[in-house]
Amino acid sequence: MERILRFLTLTPVQRMRSEGRRAVLMGQAPFTATVFLLAVIHPEPLAVLQFQLGVALAAVLLAGGVIVPWERSSRPLHLAIPLLDFVAVGLLQMGGSFEVFHLGLLTVFPVVWLASSARFPRWCMVASILGTLAIAWEPVLLQREDIDFGNAAHELSRVLPLPLVMLALAATVRLMVDNMAAKDEELRSLLAETDKRERLLRTIMDTVGTGVLAVDAQGHEILSNRQQRYFQQLAQTVGGASPNEDRHLLFEFGTNVPLPVDQWPSRRAARGEPVSDQLCTVGAKPGQRVLSTSIRYVRSAAGTVDGAVIASSDVTELVNAIDARDDFMANVSHELKTPLTVILGNTELLLDDAPPAHRTRLEAVERNAVHLLHLVQDLLDSAKRTAICPVPTNVSELIAHSASDAGHRADPKGIIIRTEVQPDLRLVCDPLRIRQVLDNLISNAIKYSPEDSTVVVRARQEDNHLVCRIVDQGRGMDTQEMGEAFTRFYRSPSVRKTAIPGMGLGLPIAKAIVEQHGGNIGFESTPAKGTVVSFTLPLHRDIPAGSRPE
Repeated sequence: MERILRFLTLTPVQRMRSEGRRAVLMGQAPFTATVFLLAVIHPEPLAVLQFQLGVALAAVLLAGGVIVPWERSSRPLHLAIPLLDFVAVGLLQMGGSFEVFHLGLLTVFPVVWLASSARFPRWCMVASILGTLAIAWEPVLLQREDIDFGNAAHELSRVLPLPLVMLALAATVRLMVDNMAAKDEELRSLLAETDKRERLLRTIMDTVGTGVLAVDAQGHEILSNRQQRYFQQLAQTVGGASPNEDRHLLFEFGTNVPLPVDQWPSRRAARGEPVSDQLCTVGAKPGQRVLSTSIRYVRSAAGTVDGAVIASSDVTELVNAIDARDDFMANVSHELKTPLTVILGNTELLLDDAPPAHRTRLEAVERNAVHLLHLVQDLLDSAKRTAICPVPTNVSELIAHSASDAGHRADPKGIIIRTEVQPDLRLVCDPLRIRQVLDNLISNAIKYSPEDSTVVVRARQEDNHLVCRIVDQGRGMDTQEMGEAFTRFYRSPSVRKTAIPGMGLGLPIAKAIVEQHGGNIGFESTPAKGTVVSFTLPLHRDIPAGSRPE
């Protein structure tokens, strides 16, 4: 682009000077070639001295265009060549017996040259017209013998169309040159403005801390910023391999397994795949970085993909902070779980022989200790992503047991738990983890439902998937609360003002377990009317070798 700008921002004079001899040669060569062709077709006038001088002058002018270093001169000395072309045409006309109009057509070449000149355009126009008039009226002015001079005015008017035609030609050429100059100036201005905006865009891109890569529809790089080039440098191997080659230091997140080439963001962009927050690890230890990559597509007016913008954010510190927080919660939860287990064990022993006066208090201790143990277990589950152990499971029985065990929490509020489950539903899953999902969702439905209401658990097979829905008649959620429902430790402001217990971990844990099984979870809710939480699981799923229990 810089070379184009440098060329287009030259003035016409600078451009002519930069081209030098080549420009002069291109202006003179057609005229000389036409003169030589005329001499070959009509060799008879070559015996006349004036005709010989005209041909020789055309040849000398062409040689001068080649030999003279016109680019070294700051003055438009090359304009002398088209003026001398008029002299050559006059000599040819004096030595030949051609019609004035026919031979006068040779003046087209110097007229066009002078009319398109960037220096002294008005004087060049006048010179071209005067030169043409001289050629047209030369036989009359010099009183050639082959011209009838009985009526000189008649002879002069007879050859007048030639100067008029050349005048029209010169005006047309000048107008075209002026229009081209105006468009050239406009183009140079637009290119300069584009260059300015491009430099501003590059400065902005290099300022942000996010790696930005623009690719075309085939996934080839168009533009990248400094941060993206740094990430690409990290991905290079010691041997300096390009990040577009199979050798690379790009790994699946959380592992040392190289990221397959077809999963690279640029390749996924070429396929038009939607990508949002794809995590991967780049570089060699100890300087590895964790990147979160998203892709947004550039589409034409017809809706086709013209390219994509790939944004990669360095989330290493965030991942490290989350790991540190999870480790802290896991350690604290583990330390709390041990004494709670001791408290529950001793409480059960005391309850066996406790007198009636003490039993009520011991049962209160046991209930609260169990509740606290459940909270600690939720903390552990949210802190660590436990590997699942899928086995063939009868989900219908699993739902029945979960609903039955939730009865002791529903009965005090007069809530009825009704199940509408397709018989003998089976799928490959981790029964303990799916039971945990059911327990969390049914527990939430009971907690947020009013007294004497109904909670319905429905499950059925739909298109090789298990679809389970838990419907309640509780307080419901608004749009903002639904947007935050799967965020860990989130509890809406209105719930925090109530006596409803919880830590905001049930839904996030359920979501993580369902997604580990290759399913998805969502809900529909209307304030003051109730909520429907549904999750979908594939009925048949490959069991990863690393997920099987030893």
